Parts: sequence; C-alpha cells; structure tokens
Amino acid sequence: ASSRAGILGERNRDDRLPTKELVVGLRHGSDVIAYAYRDLAEALVLNEAYDGEPIVVTFDPDSRAAAVFERTVDGQALTFEPGEHSDGTTMRDAQTGSLWSTAQGVALDGPLEGAQLKQLPSFVSFWFAWSDFYPQTAVYQPGGTPEA
Repeated sequence: ASSRAGILGERNRDDRLPTKELVVGLRHGSDVIAYAYRDLAEALVLNEAYDGEPIVVTFDPDSRAAAVFERTVDGQALTFEPGEHSDGTTMRDAQTGSLWSTAQGVALDGPLEGAQLKQLPSFVSFWFAWSDFYPQTAVYQPGGTPEA
C-alpha cells in the first residue's frame, strides 16, 4: 500500500501518526481527538473522559470496527475491560460484572442485562484526512495524556 495521501495529497502535514494510519475520531465543539487503530487493537477497550464525560472506545479486531459510547448508566460511570475471550466482541463492567456487546453497547447478561449505552458519533478515516480537517486534534497516547 502506498503511503501517499490520497488523490489531493495533504494540506497540513502532521507526523504524529503515519499518513495512512486508520483512526477513529471524535469531535464535539472544539474538542477533537483521534484514536489510532493500532492502539485500539492492543487495548480493545479504552475507558476515557471526553468533553468532561466518561466514555468507552471499543474495537473488534476481526471486523476492524470501532465504536464509542458514553459509559454512564443510571448516573453511575462504569469501567469496562475486555470480555473473557478477549476477542473484541464483548466487554465486562467492573461495577456489576455485566457482560456487554462492544458493537451495540447493550448489556447481554448480568444485573444490567438489557441496559443500553448511548453511542456517540465517531468517524473512521486515514490520519492524513482527519488531521487535514482537524489540525487542532489531540491524539490518544497509551498510558499518557493526549498529544495536542
């Protein structure tokens, strides 16, 4: 695969990630952040705060699908970890032990069975395109604070 940046090229070269790195991006007002697929594939489930709200970013390596949800249910912020099989299709919350779908954000089993997390709009794109549209974007850094 070529490392060239599409048909039109890059307006705004940003070397924080490789040009053709896939990212899932979030945008709310002036708050913008990108999560590299390589980081999501390693973690599968990321508990984050975005625009002051607890969120969870999920990744299924087989389908290469990423999703972002608010991680609050009935006023309680939940903390998630990958499900038993660590295949990216399920996650478990630490507070109740309920098992959740990473793709749909619904509790499949446990005390919260049937509960639904609110999905947030997110965008999958190549890094060069995301950083062209959102040059002020932060980039998720594993184990650290986002790089602005």
